[in-house]
Amino acid sequence: MELVYCNCKKCESTIGLFVNLWTRIGKSYYSPIVDAEGPLIRPDGEVRAGETGTLVEGCELQDIVCASCSNVVGLKCVETPVNHVLHEDQILFRLASVELLSRDGQEVEFTAKRVLDVKEPSKVNDRGPDASTNSSGHNSAYPDLVDVFQLQADLQGQREDINRIDSNGFRILSALDTRVSKIDDSVTKLKDTLSSARRDISDIQEDLTSLKDEVNTVKRTTQQHAPLGPLERKLDTTITTIQTVCQEVNALQQNVGKEMSSLKSELRQQKQDLESLKTDLKGRESARDHAKDMASLRAEMLQMRRQMDEMRASAQAAEREHKQIVTTPTPAPTPALALAPFPTRELDILTRNLAKIGNRASQVETLQMELEILKGRVERAEATSRQMPADERPTTQMRDVTAYAETSTGRGKRSLSAFGAAHESESAPKRAEISPSFSQKPAPAYQMPTPSWEPTSSTPRNRNIDQQLESTDPTIRLTKSGKVDKRSQRTRKSAYGKKG
Repeated sequence: MELVYCNCKKCESTIGLFVNLWTRIGKSYYSPIVDAEGPLIRPDGEVRAGETGTLVEGCELQDIVCASCSNVVGLKCVETPVNHVLHEDQILFRLASVELLSRDGQEVEFTAKRVLDVKEPSKVNDRGPDASTNSSGHNSAYPDLVDVFQLQADLQGQREDINRIDSNGFRILSALDTRVSKIDDSVTKLKDTLSSARRDISDIQEDLTSLKDEVNTVKRTTQQHAPLGPLERKLDTTITTIQTVCQEVNALQQNVGKEMSSLKSELRQQKQDLESLKTDLKGRESARDHAKDMASLRAEMLQMRRQMDEMRASAQAAEREHKQIVTTPTPAPTPALALAPFPTRELDILTRNLAKIGNRASQVETLQMELEILKGRVERAEATSRQMPADERPTTQMRDVTAYAETSTGRGKRSLSAFGAAHESESAPKRAEISPSFSQKPAPAYQMPTPSWEPTSSTPRNRNIDQQLESTDPTIRLTKSGKVDKRSQRTRKSAYGKKG
């Protein structure tokens, strides 16, 4: 027979352990055929009479609640009529309040062995034989009927006794099943214990056998002392050899350690030499770059020297022309000539000469600015060369370039003062024909601002200095190579031509 746990659905606590044999009453109640021993329930509320026209008519009922959460789980028949289908203290569990679980925790359904209808009253007469005879009023007329009622009452009592015996039998059988299962578990555990004990005994016997063998071996070896002499001598020789080898290994290890330390020091020295070589290589590369820059600067200086010579010659010629115009006496103008206007050809010649003078002056100013820039670059190159090793410094070239830049700058400044006179002396014969009443103001000399920065970079192509030069004069533009843009020169020439 299957034993199941009846649990409360609200708190999930166990109410009792029942045999899964039930009497279904209607659709909502189940009553156990075999009562449990001490279920965890208690009565609650007042005792009330059962409804008329139902199965519990004439019975006195009382609610039963869970002992843990006080939830109503069903009804209890406190008192029932004689020969009623329900007996006293019978429990009716409500299906909505309880659930059945197997021993492994799985939900189980109720096994109904008997089904009763709630709306049908009990067919067993609840009155005794005396009441029936009293109500009929014919005791002497119907003696056989009294015997029949008595037999029915006896049968009903026997039925109740049989039911009680069955319930007690079920209870006893369930208890026997439980005890048998416990005995089976105990027997299984005992078998396991016996098997483990047998294994332990066999292991102990094997250990004893091996111990006996070892004892016998020791006895045999102790009895044979003569063969142990050569073995002991061989063992001593072997130990001596091993000690010698250990000493040699230790000495070799020390030598290897010394060699490793020397190799590490040599490797460290090699790394330092490599770093110094890398530094020298970088210095040589920078020296090579400086040499290239110096070559390009020298070429620019030669080109600028040629331009300065040309400008100086043109300035001297203009100065001579201007002197001739100033020193040549002009004849007194006749009244007709004084009143006559200037010829167109003379005005054109004068205009061209003045424009040429302005252009030459702007070119001289541009060359002076380039010389200042070149001087700054040379100073930066010298500052860089001072940081280089002594055997790699291009001292001679740098001094030559610096001296040339200084002399060229001085010549440029001197040529600016003599530019007007040379140009006027060159054009003196042409200006002799012009009336002395016409006067032309010389073009204003352009003052080159002195650079207000210090060379901060070792590269000759410093963009910051070029940008600062451009900021001093917005009409000056420099190319990426550091030279003055020719388009800005043309712009300045045209501007000075208009001013002249």
